[in-house]
Amino acid sequence: MDREFIHFRLQTERQLNHWYAAAQTIRRPELVASAAAWGALEQYVGARIRESLTAACDQLLREFNVIRAQFVAARSLADLDQVANGIVNFRTRYTRVEMLVHFYGDAINSRTSPELGAKLRAFDYLAGVSMRRMLEPLRHPTPPVLVYLNKGLGASILRAGLRLWDGGTISPVAAVSVTFHNQERPTAIVHETGHQVAAMLGWNEELAQLFERELRADSPESALIWSRWSSEVAADAYGFANVGFAAVAALSDVVGGSPPQVFNYNPAGVHPISYLRVLLGFAMARRFYGRGIWDELELAWRTRYAIQFAPEALRPMLAVLERQVPKVTELALLTPMRCFGGQSLAERIDPALVSPESLLRLEREAGPALMTSPHWVAKECLRLIALIGYRFALSPEKAEELITTHRNLMQRLGEAITGFKSAA
Repeated sequence: MDREFIHFRLQTERQLNHWYAAAQTIRRPELVASAAAWGALEQYVGARIRESLTAACDQLLREFNVIRAQFVAARSLADLDQVANGIVNFRTRYTRVEMLVHFYGDAINSRTSPELGAKLRAFDYLAGVSMRRMLEPLRHPTPPVLVYLNKGLGASILRAGLRLWDGGTISPVAAVSVTFHNQERPTAIVHETGHQVAAMLGWNEELAQLFERELRADSPESALIWSRWSSEVAADAYGFANVGFAAVAALSDVVGGSPPQVFNYNPAGVHPISYLRVLLGFAMARRFYGRGIWDELELAWRTRYAIQFAPEALRPMLAVLERQVPKVTELALLTPMRCFGGQSLAERIDPALVSPESLLRLEREAGPALMTSPHWVAKECLRLIALIGYRFALSPEKAEELITTHRNLMQRLGEAITGFKSAA
């Protein structure tokens, strides 16, 4: 046998063995995340993720077996060259599956302790409730949820049903990233589940068309801008409908950076200018709740971010967009939509249920049990987030006490969920 062929074959076999070992290893769930982290998941969520990752790895191994069969049959340098090219392509496929595996592994492993595991189970539950109340009446299934902690400033979601990095796997769960700094004010979870709901129902597209149609007479250019921002406006409106002013206050604290950051405008971006996005939240609160703490916070917002800090070239368009904020509020929350069965968002999820008056009445009527009873904690979890968030905005001097209250609440909710499942 030709010496060159022998050396090429040995090198190719070594590469094959390397990538086979790698593909076998990432298939083992205990190497993806710890047993304790897997155990901190809801059983059906963990099962969905395991099933999805196993299927992706099995497909990878099937592709490997095709290349290995070509290697066994190789009789010439040209045959081996074809196998070597197949290994290069397999390596690319492997890195995509590995990215998928490590994404879920990192997310699951964020449940590193019993306390954090309970908190993230509570967040899973909150996210599920926030979607179920919209999706179930419209006869859409609520996707499983995996909430995990991440670094950075902003939350995000990898939506259930998306095709993932390997090109074949469909995201089995709604994976919501909550930033570490925001875990004690987790209203962003509901903003992110709003993205999931909007994508499932076709709300983004319908709202974009509505903005373009209803705002065009005032300014065609601004109508297109609001249309481009429709997905983020929808998610902000969804967050407000579910947890009220708590969502607005938390948003303003996170995006309230330097004036250049607050007035930053990306012509191709989907996020509204932060200055306008917060004003939109204040407008929502005023439209549904009348006068309140949001009026004082809006005055402070406008003082800190006076319009003269905006780039001069942006100011004329900014003035038009700001003038349209009340109209955008009406369109997003009060306009009947086909995707909502002919009702508006506010008819489907009534913001009045999380008004300050409603929340304070709930607090009075339920008494001390509201924050301690497993029944109340599970039944009213979203309203409790809304209540704590409202008090956080109203009484910043009590922030430490409120953070402790929230932390204990999430611990009780996480433990209550585990207890309910065990009893079942």
